[in-house]
Amino acid sequence: MTVASCYLFRGLPAEKIKAIDTICMPQTLASGLWLYPKAEQARNIYLLEEGAVELLEPVEPDIEVPVALIRPGNDCVGIGALLEPYTYTLSARSKEPSRLDRNRQRRSASAFQVRSGIRPCRDDQPGPAPSRSFGQYP
Repeated sequence: MTVASCYLFRGLPAEKIKAIDTICMPQTLASGLWLYPKAEQARNIYLLEEGAVELLEPVEPDIEVPVALIRPGNDCVGIGALLEPYTYTLSARSKEPSRLDRNRQRRSASAFQVRSGIRPCRDDQPGPAPSRSFGQYP
């Protein structure tokens, strides 16, 4: 998935897409590895290039309920990194070997805002609704 194809960034001018793309870092994960647990401070947003990421709701210390399976084309995970209070609302784990583009929100907040002209959303200043649903099982 490219930055331009992610629903969060669709419709932005090419120079803003390029600015966002320059602060993304590739990451690979083996199957079963955690991207993040629910309620952790959100530091990254991930664009899935290949593989699959499972979004889970923890119900007991060792039990998680699958909520969604994200595959390439289902957009991104970790958008809590762009929304106050900057926490993840679900846990995320690689379901199979995966390749992602990772954007560190905290490290790149200035670059993200200054270079792209986009700021993280706040609850009292919501952004536009996504153009389509995401995270559905294929």
